Amino acid sequence: MRTEKRKAKDGQKKKHPEAPKKPSGGGYGQFLAEKRPQFQKACAGQSVTAVSKMAGEAWKKLSDAEKKLYETMYAKKMEECKKALAEYNKNKEEGEGEDAEEETEKPKAKKARKAGDR
Repeated sequence: MRTEKRKAKDGQKKKHPEAPKKPSGGGYGQFLAEKRPQFQKACAGQSVTAVSKMAGEAWKKLSDAEKKLYETMYAKKMEECKKALAEYNKNKEEGEGEDAEEETEKPKAKKARKAGDR
C-alpha cells in the first residue's frame, strides 16, 4: 500500500520553489493569518486544534461587514498572485530554451508483475 502511494507521488509534477504561492483559505484564511498570534497566546500549552476551534468561533461571531473586509483582502492578494504567476510563467518560458539542454531523460521504471501474471 505504501509503495503504491509513493509511486503515485513520484508521478506528480513538482512545484518550483520560486513559484508564487497562492493566498490561503479565502476570507477565513486571511482572518486566521492575522489573528493567529493572539489565539496562540490564549491557547498556550493546549493542542493545536484548540487554536483552530477558537479561531472558528471568533470567525462565526464576526458580522458580515467584518467578514467582507477579510474577503476583500483575499481578493486583492489573489489578484497579486495571478499577476506574479503570469510574470513567473513569462520569465520561465523565456529561460526554458537554456535549461532544456541541461536536462537529461530519466529511464522509465519497470512495472512490477503481479503474482498471477506469469
